[in-house]
Amino acid sequence: LASGSYDRTIRLWDVEKGLAMREFLGHTDRVMSVRFSPDGSRVLSGSYDRSVRVWDVHSGTEMLNLDGHMGEVKGVCWSADGKRVVS
Repeated sequence: LASGSYDRTIRLWDVEKGLAMREFLGHTDRVMSVRFSPDGSRVLSGSYDRSVRVWDVHSGTEMLNLDGHMGEVKGVCWSADGKRVVS
């Protein structure tokens, strides 16, 4: 499970234990949308900081920052093949 929060973080959760396993830091405003890539190796996030970011699930590192939006990003989605994103 992945969650985005008003505290600007993204967290990966161990659902059975109810514990956060990893935290992704980088957004500068609330995170409104998160989605796993089709293969589960990346997380896509959209934020009120007007950016869309791609994160590596295993290392927690930011792979890509798309910061050209004119307003808040309220939703994100992967294409079925994982090669494109929509925000």
